[in-house]
Amino acid sequence: MGTLVQFAASGTDSATVMQALDAAERAVAHVDALMSFHSAESELTRINRLAHQAPQRVSAWTYAVLRRAQRLSELSAGLFDICVAPDLVRQGLLPRMCAVPSERGKWRELQLLPDRHISFARPLLIDLGGIAKGFAVDVAVQALRRAGCTQVFIGMESLTPKNLAAAQKNQNDVRDLENLIAAYHNEDIMTH
Repeated sequence: MGTLVQFAASGTDSATVMQALDAAERAVAHVDALMSFHSAESELTRINRLAHQAPQRVSAWTYAVLRRAQRLSELSAGLFDICVAPDLVRQGLLPRMCAVPSERGKWRELQLLPDRHISFARPLLIDLGGIAKGFAVDVAVQALRRAGCTQVFIGMESLTPKNLAAAQKNQNDVRDLENLIAAYHNEDIMTH
């Protein structure tokens, strides 16, 4: 997903916490392997390459995220639309992992079919970006809770320019984030 992830947790004993952190990291890595736009081997990249030619069977997790994305698109009357990827590729904000359609598609052109299959009505390019990151946090927290952790901190991105560059996050400007945090602090709002 092009994101750096950090975990911190506490629980009843250090061995349990270490096992929990390992489980959380594995869960996030699995989401990344499935839904990263930044990986040529991800399930998402396969979908982007082939779903307009034939229905593609996807994992339960990817199907769940696509279903959530469709629902958010419907509720927002299309303001939330995972078909924005061609614009992001053209702007250099996402890597070019496969052919980029000349026109941006619409969320209604992605069909969720029975038995976890999906199909595109025409060539589309989708990015699960933020919604996949949110799902990754959800599964990491579930793994940590199942393992008995009582407190958790999950950082989904670093604020250092070097780490942002390593994750190819060219759109993030550290100064904007610093100004936002300063504004929160000026209002006596704590940030982590």
